[in-house]
Amino acid sequence: MELVACFAAFLYIDNNDPVEIQNNFCYGAPHGWALPHVKCSEIQTHNMKNNVAGSCGIGFIINTISSQCSAFSHSKAFSCGLGHIQGPPSIVEVRYSNLVMAENGRSVTLKLGAK
Repeated sequence: MELVACFAAFLYIDNNDPVEIQNNFCYGAPHGWALPHVKCSEIQTHNMKNNVAGSCGIGFIINTISSQCSAFSHSKAFSCGLGHIQGPPSIVEVRYSNLVMAENGRSVTLKLGAK
């Protein structure tokens, strides 16, 4: 069986949920982390911090949530084809904070739907 991603979560994870995806490492997978955006108000306090992707095809794939302002922070990708990619078609504002990207083919890709 082929490894597709180290971890994938597609739905919004509320800060009040007892879910923490923090301080993990993923190396050599086609896709390292598939995680949902967080609300802009949670950019520094969300439960998905300090994860690392190394030597992956895509380090982080960030999925759209139902919020006009979406964010992501505290992720690290190195030696990946793409460090961080997201394609938010209906988001008005996107915020990044505390990303560390090194020696990636392309570090951050933002694909904005039809607008």
